[in-house]
Amino acid sequence: MDRVQLEDLLASVVRSGGTSLHIQPYGVPFVRVGDSIIECEVEAVTAQVIADLMRDFLFEDHRNALQAGEDVEILYTTAAGERFRATVMRQCRGLGAVFRRLPTQVPSFEELGLPPGLSSLTGFQRGLVVLTGFVGSGKSTTLAALVQRMNEEGAFHIATIEQPIEFVHRSEKCLIHQREVGMHVQSIARGVRDAYRQGAEVIVVDGLEDYDALQEAFRAVERGCFVFATMSSSNVVGAITDLARIAPADDRKAVLARLACLLRGVAAQSLINRLHGHTRIPVFEIMIRTEAIANAIRTGDFGVIPELIARGRGLGMQTNDQALRALLSHNVIAPEVAAYHAVDRDAVVPCHH
Repeated sequence: MDRVQLEDLLASVVRSGGTSLHIQPYGVPFVRVGDSIIECEVEAVTAQVIADLMRDFLFEDHRNALQAGEDVEILYTTAAGERFRATVMRQCRGLGAVFRRLPTQVPSFEELGLPPGLSSLTGFQRGLVVLTGFVGSGKSTTLAALVQRMNEEGAFHIATIEQPIEFVHRSEKCLIHQREVGMHVQSIARGVRDAYRQGAEVIVVDGLEDYDALQEAFRAVERGCFVFATMSSSNVVGAITDLARIAPADDRKAVLARLACLLRGVAAQSLINRLHGHTRIPVFEIMIRTEAIANAIRTGDFGVIPELIARGRGLGMQTNDQALRALLSHNVIAPEVAAYHAVDRDAVVPCHH
C-alpha cells in the first residue's frame, strides 16, 4: 500500500458514507459504515508496508512515542480536502491505524441533533465543564460546535489546547487562538497555564488526563476563567471518578473539595444508530451542579448522582435512559437499539425481552 492507495481507500470511506478506515497488519482494510464493518476489496497489507506508509507522515516525536508504547494521533488531509483524525498504534503483529473522518466544516447544533440542555453548559462565566465519551463518540465534533456557538454569541478571548487540532475556528465575535500539543505547546498543563496568563476568559482543553493539567484547570477557574475540557469516560459518574483518581491518594480529598466547588456540569456522549438511514445520533447524559450534587462529590458518594440527575429534569439534566426514552418516543431509534444502550432496559423498553 502506498500513499495513492491510502487516498483511494479514504475516498471510498467518503463515497460510502462511512465514518472510519481500519488498517491492520496482515489483514484486509475495513470501513465502518454505521454499526457495520465492511471489508475493502483490496489485498491484505503486510506490517512492513504499513510501517513504510506511516513513516511518510510521522514526525520523529511520533515515532519515539510509538517506540515507547504510546498511541499517536495526527490530522491527515487528503488531496481532495477531506480531513481524517488518524490514530496509529502498535499491535502484536506490527503497526495498525484508524482513520476517523472529520466534517470539513463545524456542524451546527441542529445538524448534530444536540439537545437544548447542552448549550446551557456554555452559559457559565466561570467554572469547569466536562464533555466525556469514548473514542469515536463524536465529542470532538460536539466540542467544536460548542466553541462555534460561543464564537457566534459571545465576546470572549477563547484559547484552545488540542491534540490534534481538528477544526480551525475563525474569530467572529470572539478572539480565538488554537494551540496543538507537541507542535505549539509542550503539554496540556503548560497550555492551560499560558492561556490564563495571557488573559483568556474561556479555555478549551482537549483531554484532561493528568494531575498537572487538572491542577492548572483548577487554577484557571479560580482566576475567573471558564474551562471546557474533554475526557474519555463512558458516563458522568465515570468522569467524576476518573478526575478524583487522577490525583495522588494523599491529595484526593482536597481534589474532591475543589471539584465540588468548581465543577459546573458534565455531559457524557455516545452515538447510536437512527431508525432510518445509516446515520447516527448523539445521546447525552447531562449533569448540572446543584448543592446536593456538590455535596455528593465532596463526600465521594458518587452512587447517588444518577438519581439526582434523574430528578433534575427541570434544571436541564437528564440520564442516559431518559434521553433514550425521548428518542424512542419520537420514533428516532429502534426499540432494540434503545434496549442495547440502556442502563435499565426494562425502564426504557418495558416490553423488550
